[in-house]
Amino acid sequence: MTTPTPNPLLQPPAPPAPPAPPHQYANPPAPPVVNQYGQQQYTPPSYHPQQSRQNQQQPIVQPYMEQPLYQNPDDTGSFGWAVLGFFLPIVGFILWIIWHSKRPDDARMAGEGALVGVVVAMVLFFIYCVYVFLTLAAGSAAYNGGNLNV
Repeated sequence: MTTPTPNPLLQPPAPPAPPAPPHQYANPPAPPVVNQYGQQQYTPPSYHPQQSRQNQQQPIVQPYMEQPLYQNPDDTGSFGWAVLGFFLPIVGFILWIIWHSKRPDDARMAGEGALVGVVVAMVLFFIYCVYVFLTLAAGSAAYNGGNLNV
Protein backbone atom coordinates (compact mmCIF):
# COMPACT_ATOMS: atom_id res chain seq x y z
CA MET A 1 0.00 0.00 0.00
CA THR A 2 1.19 3.50 -0.75
CA THR A 3 1.09 6.46 1.58
CA PRO A 4 -0.76 9.45 0.31
CA THR A 5 1.25 12.64 -0.29
CA PRO A 6 0.08 15.65 1.68
CA ASN A 7 -1.75 18.24 -0.29
CA PRO A 8 -0.09 21.70 0.11
CA LEU A 9 -3.41 23.43 -0.24
CA LEU A 10 -4.84 21.66 2.77
CA GLN A 11 -1.98 22.53 5.20
CA PRO A 12 -2.59 25.33 7.73
CA PRO A 13 -1.10 28.72 6.82
CA ALA A 14 2.19 29.79 8.38
CA PRO A 15 1.87 32.03 11.45
CA PRO A 16 2.23 35.75 10.72
CA ALA A 17 5.58 37.43 11.36
CA PRO A 18 5.88 39.16 14.73
CA PRO A 19 5.34 42.93 14.60
CA ALA A 20 8.45 45.04 14.25
CA PRO A 21 9.59 46.63 17.51
CA PRO A 22 8.76 50.33 17.79
CA HIS A 23 11.57 52.40 16.39
CA GLN A 24 13.59 54.65 18.72
CA TYR A 25 13.34 57.64 16.40
CA ALA A 26 10.25 59.47 15.15
CA ASN A 27 11.38 58.83 11.59
CA PRO A 28 13.77 56.10 10.59
CA PRO A 29 17.24 57.56 9.99
CA ALA A 30 18.04 58.56 6.44
CA PRO A 31 21.00 56.97 4.72
CA PRO A 32 24.24 58.75 5.67
CA VAL A 33 25.31 61.72 3.59
CA VAL A 34 28.94 61.63 2.51
CA ASN A 35 30.87 64.90 2.30
CA GLN A 36 33.65 65.78 -0.12
CA TYR A 37 36.25 63.98 1.99
CA GLY A 38 34.38 60.68 2.07
CA GLN A 39 33.25 61.12 5.67
CA GLN A 40 29.70 60.81 6.90
CA GLN A 41 28.08 64.09 7.88
CA TYR A 42 26.69 64.33 11.39
CA THR A 43 22.93 64.25 11.61
CA PRO A 44 21.43 64.81 15.04
CA PRO A 45 18.88 62.21 16.13
CA SER A 46 15.22 63.15 15.99
CA TYR A 47 13.47 61.71 19.05
CA HIS A 48 9.84 61.05 19.68
CA PRO A 49 8.00 64.18 20.87
CA GLN A 50 7.56 62.64 24.33
CA GLN A 51 11.29 62.03 24.68
CA SER A 52 12.16 65.56 23.62
CA ARG A 53 9.75 67.00 26.21
CA GLN A 54 11.42 64.94 28.92
CA ASN A 55 14.83 66.23 27.86
CA GLN A 56 13.61 69.84 27.93
CA GLN A 57 12.19 69.51 31.43
CA GLN A 58 15.42 68.12 32.91
CA PRO A 59 18.38 70.34 32.02
CA ILE A 60 21.75 68.68 31.97
CA VAL A 61 23.89 69.86 34.86
CA GLN A 62 27.62 69.37 34.72
CA PRO A 63 28.94 70.34 38.14
CA TYR A 64 32.47 69.24 37.32
CA MET A 65 32.80 72.16 34.88
CA GLU A 66 32.16 74.80 37.56
CA GLN A 67 35.50 74.37 39.30
CA PRO A 68 38.89 73.35 37.96
CA LEU A 69 39.76 69.73 38.50
CA TYR A 70 42.94 70.56 40.39
CA GLN A 71 43.76 73.78 42.18
CA ASN A 72 47.46 74.19 42.96
CA PRO A 73 47.79 75.59 46.50
CA ASP A 74 51.06 77.32 45.54
CA ASP A 75 49.32 79.29 42.78
CA THR A 76 48.52 82.51 44.63
CA GLY A 77 49.00 85.12 41.89
CA SER A 78 51.32 87.12 44.12
CA PHE A 79 52.24 90.69 43.14
CA GLY A 80 55.88 89.74 43.72
CA TRP A 81 55.91 87.82 40.44
CA ALA A 82 54.79 90.97 38.64
CA VAL A 83 57.59 92.97 40.27
CA LEU A 84 60.12 90.31 39.28
CA GLY A 85 58.77 90.30 35.71
CA PHE A 86 58.89 94.11 35.60
CA PHE A 87 62.54 94.40 36.58
CA LEU A 88 63.66 91.21 34.78
CA PRO A 89 61.31 90.84 31.77
CA ILE A 90 63.15 87.85 30.33
CA VAL A 91 62.72 85.94 33.61
CA GLY A 92 59.04 86.91 33.75
CA PHE A 93 58.51 85.70 30.19
CA ILE A 94 60.27 82.40 30.90
CA LEU A 95 58.18 81.89 34.05
CA TRP A 96 55.02 82.60 32.05
CA ILE A 97 56.01 79.94 29.49
CA ILE A 98 56.77 77.37 32.20
CA TRP A 99 53.77 78.07 34.45
CA HIS A 100 50.93 78.96 32.06
CA SER A 101 49.24 75.55 32.50
CA LYS A 102 50.26 74.46 36.02
CA ARG A 103 50.16 77.79 37.89
CA PRO A 104 47.99 80.12 35.77
CA ASP A 105 47.63 82.94 38.32
CA ASP A 106 51.37 83.21 39.01
CA ALA A 107 52.10 82.91 35.29
CA ARG A 108 49.66 85.72 34.51
CA MET A 109 51.28 88.02 37.08
CA ALA A 110 54.82 87.24 35.86
CA GLY A 111 53.76 87.70 32.22
CA GLU A 112 51.97 90.99 32.89
CA GLY A 113 54.98 92.27 34.83
CA ALA A 114 57.26 91.34 31.93
CA LEU A 115 54.96 93.00 29.40
CA VAL A 116 54.71 96.21 31.43
CA GLY A 117 58.47 96.18 31.98
CA VAL A 118 59.17 95.91 28.25
CA VAL A 119 56.69 98.69 27.39
CA VAL A 120 58.12 101.01 30.07
CA ALA A 121 61.67 100.26 28.88
CA MET A 122 60.70 101.13 25.30
CA VAL A 123 59.05 104.39 26.36
CA LEU A 124 62.09 105.37 28.46
CA PHE A 125 64.42 104.50 25.58
CA PHE A 126 62.40 106.70 23.24
CA ILE A 127 62.50 109.59 25.73
CA TYR A 128 66.28 109.09 26.13
CA CYS A 129 66.78 109.16 22.32
CA VAL A 130 64.79 112.41 22.04
CA TYR A 131 66.82 113.91 24.91
CA VAL A 132 70.15 112.92 23.29
CA PHE A 133 69.05 114.30 19.93
CA LEU A 134 67.98 117.63 21.45
CA THR A 135 71.16 117.86 23.51
CA LEU A 136 73.36 117.21 20.48
CA ALA A 137 71.37 119.69 18.41
CA ALA A 138 71.71 122.36 21.10
CA GLY A 139 75.44 121.65 21.48
CA SER A 140 75.95 121.85 17.74
CA ALA A 141 74.06 125.14 17.56
CA ALA A 142 76.18 126.60 20.38
CA TYR A 143 79.40 125.48 18.69
CA ASN A 144 78.42 127.14 15.40
CA GLY A 145 77.61 130.42 17.09
CA GLY A 146 73.89 129.84 17.16
CA ASN A 147 73.69 129.21 13.40
CA LEU A 148 71.40 126.23 12.92
CA ASN A 149 71.73 126.28 9.10
CA VAL A 150 75.05 124.49 8.72
